[in-house]
Amino acid sequence: MSVSGINACPYCIDAHTGLLQGADQQDIATSIRNGQPEAITDDPTRELVRWALATRSPDDPMLANPPFSDEEAPEAIGTALAYHYVNRMVHVFLGDDLVPLPSGFQSIARRVYSATFAKRMVRRGGEPGASLDLLPDAPLPSDLRWAESNSVIAGAWARFAAVVDQAGQRVLPEPVRALLLTRLAEWNGEDPGMSATWVEDAVASLDETHRPAARFVLLVAFASYRVDDSAVEAFQAVTLGDRDLVETAAWAAFQAARRIGSWLQTPNAD
Repeated sequence: MSVSGINACPYCIDAHTGLLQGADQQDIATSIRNGQPEAITDDPTRELVRWALATRSPDDPMLANPPFSDEEAPEAIGTALAYHYVNRMVHVFLGDDLVPLPSGFQSIARRVYSATFAKRMVRRGGEPGASLDLLPDAPLPSDLRWAESNSVIAGAWARFAAVVDQAGQRVLPEPVRALLLTRLAEWNGEDPGMSATWVEDAVASLDETHRPAARFVLLVAFASYRVDDSAVEAFQAVTLGDRDLVETAAWAAFQAARRIGSWLQTPNAD
């Protein structure tokens, strides 16, 4: 929920609020939603929230001294990165509202969601690693080494990284991929703002046929909340269909999450 807050993803914030309420953690949900982590009375939870809020600030001291052990790092970092990825995908493919109803009915619907579906979700169990076979085995990339001490989490991220990288190579020309990776290497978590100048400056050196895709991946990675119908339509005008759109968004969102992950390595992971 804290990651979704710094990524300005109201849909995800609503979903997480419901899950916390379903787990009888209303006070924590309210504190995070109101931007008041200091109001959380449980010390470990408060520090974990503060760390999550710092994950887009590579110079924040919290990242050098995370509030979890090396053994806990794969779960903590993996969860944060998952939502840095998911927030971007939600911005592209879903609306702002978890419950797309008139405002007078939303609060009621959210309470129903918290008391039913969300409560069932937080009570569900699961077997770690049960879904790994859904994707082929793959080596863990070096930038995801924060996961290597947990074989299940490492296996999941390694498989996901391989599939997403293959998708990006299939659908995007090399100059577009290179442009985003170069820009990400220089990025320190800042929001580029509402001006379109930075996007146009970035794509100016590319062939005109590559610019719609380049604009799209830059927006997904750096300002996914700004992806609108016009950006999607411009991209789809030069691609084959919906699969290309999903794979491109996934690749760009994941590259941004991986860049953030490079700031979150625990001291003993180097």
